[in-house]
Amino acid sequence: MTSTKRILLTCLLATMLAGCSDEAEPAAEETTRETEPAVDEPTPVETSFVSITTMAFTDEGTLLLGDSGTGKVHALTPPAATNPQAQAAYNLRNIDTKIAELLGTTTANVRVRDLAIHPTTKEAYLAVSRVSGDEYASAIVVLNQGGDARLLDPTETGETLSIPRAPADGFAFYGDFPSRDLTFTDLEVHEGKLYIAGLSNADFTSTLWTSSLPFEGEPDTATVEIFHAVHNQQETRAPIRTMTIVDIGGTDYLIAAYTCTPLVAIPVQEIQDGARITGKTIAELGFGNTPGDLLAFNGQDAQQNAFPVLFLQNKNQSAQVIAMQAIEAAVAGDGLTEPVGFDRVDLNASSMPMVSVLQVDEQDPQHLATIRRDPEQGDLELVSFLKNVYFRLSDFQSEYEIPGYQYAEAQAQIRGFQNMMKRDEGYASFVSE
Repeated sequence: MTSTKRILLTCLLATMLAGCSDEAEPAAEETTRETEPAVDEPTPVETSFVSITTMAFTDEGTLLLGDSGTGKVHALTPPAATNPQAQAAYNLRNIDTKIAELLGTTTANVRVRDLAIHPTTKEAYLAVSRVSGDEYASAIVVLNQGGDARLLDPTETGETLSIPRAPADGFAFYGDFPSRDLTFTDLEVHEGKLYIAGLSNADFTSTLWTSSLPFEGEPDTATVEIFHAVHNQQETRAPIRTMTIVDIGGTDYLIAAYTCTPLVAIPVQEIQDGARITGKTIAELGFGNTPGDLLAFNGQDAQQNAFPVLFLQNKNQSAQVIAMQAIEAAVAGDGLTEPVGFDRVDLNASSMPMVSVLQVDEQDPQHLATIRRDPEQGDLELVSFLKNVYFRLSDFQSEYEIPGYQYAEAQAQIRGFQNMMKRDEGYASFVSE
């Protein structure tokens, strides 16, 4: 077993054995399953948005919305709000029912496109679309840990940035997925600038736009190509699907993941107006997969010391955690320049059992907030996962929960850990004394 994998595995064990006291943060009350709302005719929701596909918050609480339908990014300041349960985990079931009620439609007509957590209130902002035939209408739904839901004023567009050369309407992948929905695939805020990934209508379509914050004039435009080692070709049309910016040895790098999961490093200083950038492919994390969200945060070692990791949520395979130490070594190397077939070059990534997850954002130092499908029922949920654990105890039916089970003395630490998780997931009544 490699040293990096030992670190990540001991990270999980350390979290299981540490902090298992009764002092865990209280969770929001468990919600009950609701019935489908009765809707005769869809209620029109007036909106200035066409197709919000990605969102991000600044540290100051400005909400940035990428409207792929119009090729515009909107910067809004949401109304001030208080959230008494800001420190609690999310444990909300059937949120598609709540969303459908707000939009005056049924759950079958609701799509969640992105999730962003407010940096102060810790409320969850969801970019949602109401489907009517082939038409979509975008709205922003705000939820807190107690299940309170509201719509952000759908006519408020705020400050607007128009990007040049947005993809034209017309082409759809397999006739079903409009390429226009890839105009904006991710937004990243870093040191007062906004980085925008997506597609343009140029032949060299994979594009990175950058803009000052607040917006001023047209954004700078750079194009990106990469070597995709599984495909054995240079690629200029595949867009970045998700990205983050990290400091490596005093230099800022944009780390990006693409479909079929090549991981690429780009020095931020190379992202200039008119630049044609060749990213360094540093890993191949799994073929046949679309990456969802890429986050950088601190993990924990066996001595409870923090160390940086990258976390990648995927649509077609397990989530992955990679020690930044491995990323740094790969960036310092030559990168991948030869085909690898269907083999992985995964930098000793550790697979984590987060399945059915559609969207994820960092909630706080302890939690990741996620939108996922209930693994059993298929309903839409807004639930938190503990960092360094990456699973929810209440997803499983185990021997520990069968009546009459007695924890042995050697199981005392496991009992404390499980009790902490039960409280966090809204099941305090099942705590074992």
